[in-house]
Amino acid sequence: MDRVIDKIPKRDIIIIMGDANAKVGREEIYKEIVGKHSKHEESNNNGLRLIELAIERNMKIVSTQFQRKHKGTWIIPGKQETKQMDHVLIQEKHSRLIISVKTCRGADTDSKHFLVRAKLKQWKGEDKEHRRNYEVRYNTEELQAQELKTKYEIHIERYLEKQDFSKEKNINTKWNNIERIVTEASKRHVGKTIARERKEWLDVECETEIKHKKLLRMKMPEIRNEKSTRIIL
Repeated sequence: MDRVIDKIPKRDIIIIMGDANAKVGREEIYKEIVGKHSKHEESNNNGLRLIELAIERNMKIVSTQFQRKHKGTWIIPGKQETKQMDHVLIQEKHSRLIISVKTCRGADTDSKHFLVRAKLKQWKGEDKEHRRNYEVRYNTEELQAQELKTKYEIHIERYLEKQDFSKEKNINTKWNNIERIVTEASKRHVGKTIARERKEWLDVECETEIKHKKLLRMKMPEIRNEKSTRIIL
């Protein structure tokens, strides 16, 4: 883990999450790192190792920082009891980005572990109009037709001839003028590409199978208990 973290650029935000097989306790000495909402009172060996990693790397274990109804993330085989073994860590300076951590008990993961979801604050993205300029694509396949290709080339040549590039010293201005001419020619003669319609991959049949699988998974503890009773009898 240390070797992997060392390879990550310092400017990046580091988030570690997954099955740590670690019981993190509510010991007072580790309160600043762990918080006060862990399911367990005392840490096991793996829990202490996880806490040591967090301390060495200036991180916080945020999966135990939030109060939530269901804290257990792993079902003990053959029982209905759970333990909090899956965790989320983030650098202390970025810990405020995590606004909640929850256990998704209804998610069908085909595992003894429940899905753990961390919710982060959203970064402010680029202006939509600015981003749209970079997403424009032109249907260049149309230029395979010789007649259209000739019109496209003549349009560009005609407008380039009107530009007196010898007077302009700024290379960026020259490039912007060329780009504008090519863009105008593309709009007039080529046109934009039409976005392909995406096919729906999750149909009614898939939803039915998922619901059926989920019901079977929920019945598994009952089936195990019935088998155990028969063996004892």
